[in-house]
Amino acid sequence: MSERPAYRTLDIAPNLQFFNCAPLMAVLSTQACGQRWAAAAQGAACHQCPIGRMHHADHNLAKRPGRRPADKAVGACLRCGRTDLRIIVSTGTCISCWNREREWRSGCNAKGKAPATYQPLRQVEVAVRLHDGRVEARLLEVRDQAEALGRVAHGLPGGASIVSEWRATRWNAKTREHEIVCPRCGVVGLVLERQRRNGSLEYFHWCCDGSDPPGDGWRPAQARQQPMAISAQALAEYLSSDQELDGESPCAWTPAPFVCSGCHAGQLEARVEEGSSGWQTRCRACGADSG
Repeated sequence: MSERPAYRTLDIAPNLQFFNCAPLMAVLSTQACGQRWAAAAQGAACHQCPIGRMHHADHNLAKRPGRRPADKAVGACLRCGRTDLRIIVSTGTCISCWNREREWRSGCNAKGKAPATYQPLRQVEVAVRLHDGRVEARLLEVRDQAEALGRVAHGLPGGASIVSEWRATRWNAKTREHEIVCPRCGVVGLVLERQRRNGSLEYFHWCCDGSDPPGDGWRPAQARQQPMAISAQALAEYLSSDQELDGESPCAWTPAPFVCSGCHAGQLEARVEEGSSGWQTRCRACGADSG
């Protein structure tokens, strides 16, 4: 985490804190600094400033601190990692991935043939704890878990968090597989699920809720791997110690398949910076980083 600058007050504005901004060679209030950071375009002096991000978080505690609205439309594609194309806000993927997915779903590409090399999407489940304490399981069609976490994190409501260990799924060490367990009585397998129109999952616990579920569309609940929460520092150490990643070329910030254990509201990102000997990691939701 970056160190905070030395603050002082001025007689003309006793309710504000001011500091010397070295990049701008100016005296700014913390409020003005946060506003400049939030409005900064890519390439501007304030865009990647960690001090501006901290000041924005200080003055936006009721909102998503440290997150600028423009961040949803820039950065790396959640599916392919490209940074040179426009990002579709609703999916977090670039326009190229969006077009390839549309061709795959329609079964026909621009040449009038069925896509032959496209990797099919799969269903990934991510649970979210809402501000009122309710847990909502969301089902997404994505390439991998990193993409699913990115999509959920980008649209996370205020006060909500990502659940890293969903209680309906547990790991069976004997069979070495994930299995569905009733969260009320612990019985294995007697759980049904159906998908709502908004993509969330509804569960019916056959062992506890009665003999017949209401309505149609129910099916045996599937055991799906759940996201893991770790700190930015732990992820950086893990990536830097992986021998298969030795000599990795410098890259832009890339979404990782891990939830930030500090805030449980953001997805960790990783990169190798030019001239750096190891991996760097961060969480844009809370500002945590590997230092």
